[in-house]
Amino acid sequence: MGYAAAIIRPLAVVTLLISGFVFGSWDVNCVVFPVTSILLGVLNSIYHAAKEQ
Repeated sequence: MGYAAAIIRPLAVVTLLISGFVFGSWDVNCVVFPVTSILLGVLNSIYHAAKEQ
């Protein structure tokens, strides 16, 4: 499951920086990391549920 986080977290950082510097939407960026954490939690739950069966 660490592989998914190793890909998704840097993508979240790149998304944050591009949307902030290019589009100037720093106020919306507070959503990026909570959404990323929720996504990783869901993926982790799915992974462990599939692994048990």
